[in-house]
Amino acid sequence: MKKLFTAIITLIVLVSCSLDKNPPLTYLEPVSVISATMPESFTYGETYQIEFTYLRPSDCHVFHDIYSVRTDNVITIAVINSVTDNGNCQTINAITNNSFEFLASDTGSYTFKFWQGETDDGEDIYLTMEVPIEE
Repeated sequence: MKKLFTAIITLIVLVSCSLDKNPPLTYLEPVSVISATMPESFTYGETYQIEFTYLRPSDCHVFHDIYSVRTDNVITIAVINSVTDNGNCQTINAITNNSFEFLASDTGSYTFKFWQGETDDGEDIYLTMEVPIEE
């Protein structure tokens, strides 16, 4: 996961088309998930709206997408913001809500791991939630 975030940050650096001598720098950045709202259980075959809250660090950060990787019934999720740094970014640390749809298409249970950041040692931190599936 850490390699993915490094790749996102270093390989997907976009520069806006501009005739300015110092055009704003635009790049993608994962941001911390603070919380998620999950049902107590899923019903097999049903679709659910999963709501989450994340930290928008500055007024230059805008929601871009949700990155998710599924391995068996473990789903790792990161919120990705697009950042356009024009040199005037103001720190706002805004608590922001969003959601995504999830189809319960397997049996057993799902484990959701929402990326919350890294420790000082570079270890990923996750908000982990397990939800059983009823048939």
